[in-house]
Amino acid sequence: MGNLKVGFARLVITPPLGIRISGYYNERIAVGILDELEANAVAFSDGENTAVTISLDLLHISQKYMDKIRKKVAADNNLSYEAVFLACTHTHTGPEVFYDDPGKIGSAYDEYLVQRISDVAKLAIKT
Repeated sequence: MGNLKVGFARLVITPPLGIRISGYYNERIAVGILDELEANAVAFSDGENTAVTISLDLLHISQKYMDKIRKKVAADNNLSYEAVFLACTHTHTGPEVFYDDPGKIGSAYDEYLVQRISDVAKLAIKT
């Protein structure tokens, strides 16, 4: 095993105003921004194997979408699926994302978010 190399990256994932806010029993809509939401990634490599762990300022992600995101991050960054780890900070003031009812959430932001997650992994791996 070679030397351990570690890289870090951070990207903003704040959604546009007007998106639904998750985590409460009544509907809430984003009308302002107090703090930016982030995706943070830490990549680890021993020269032969690389893994990345990503923290997202979201309430949660269902298993269906977790698998989709992990597959994209793995494919985009030449990693194995098993080397991609995701966690959510469980914020109740983040966007409502990845629901099967497209009328409930903007699918354009979902697509943007998936790309940002892959991008933050790529940046962490490169540093």
